[in-house]
Amino acid sequence: MQMAAFHAADITPPPTPSNLVATVVSSTEIDLSWATAPDDVNINSFFIEQCQGASCSSFAVVGNTTATSFANTALSPGTSYSYRVRAVDGAQNPGTYSSIVSKTTSSGCTSNSQCGRKRFRRRGVRDHGPDGLHVRRARKGAASRLPVAGARSGGAPSGAEIVVVNSGVRHSLASSEYNKRRAECDEGVRILASLRNRCTDRT
Repeated sequence: MQMAAFHAADITPPPTPSNLVATVVSSTEIDLSWATAPDDVNINSFFIEQCQGASCSSFAVVGNTTATSFANTALSPGTSYSYRVRAVDGAQNPGTYSSIVSKTTSSGCTSNSQCGRKRFRRRGVRDHGPDGLHVRRARKGAASRLPVAGARSGGAPSGAEIVVVNSGVRHSLASSEYNKRRAECDEGVRILASLRNRCTDRT
């Protein structure tokens, strides 16, 4: 006589993710985290769904993970996104959706000039003159052509341009003598301007 053991198929859905939290990281990223309880056949994966807008309803899967956190990147600045999460267990039973959370990405920079200025200052480098102008107008993979007119060049030929290219040599301006030299040059210009004004007053 043969004995056979039968196991009932798991039809119990996994628990619903709770405490879903969305955190705005930048103008292009929102991070999600949540909590969950153990499942009798282990949670296989969490599926993250997103739609655009605070009151949207057309959710679509943007990723899945075995962790209880997820980084949603490549988003649009100043845009509202809504999220929900559900689990799928080892028997492929889908759970119910978590509550919906909504967040709006930060607006970021409104112009290339502002973006460049922020990058320049964030690295601890003084932002003025041709150097600051180059950083603000720089584009990856391209040379920068800076018209001298309007940049305080003094004595440059009419119609002259400065062409700046990436030499591939890395420099750390913030930890170098750059800021000190800029300050010394500014002080020198201030002294020369003061002397010039004195000479003008005497004539």
